[in-house]
Amino acid sequence: MPVMLSGDELMPWLRHGVTDDDVRNHFGLSWSGQMNMHPVRPFGIRDDDPSLIEQDGFGF
Repeated sequence: MPVMLSGDELMPWLRHGVTDDDVRNHFGLSWSGQMNMHPVRPFGIRDDDPSLIEQDGFGF
């Protein structure tokens, strides 16, 4: 499962200094409300353009 860690969480994660329960209950929570998502147009492996992250359609 992917996780986005804060600076304070990084070293304990890399050093395996936390239990699985700690990770599930306390890690990755600092990003709550800081990320946005929206649908984008389908694109191919050779596509490379800033417009690839533009919103496609309406964001409901």
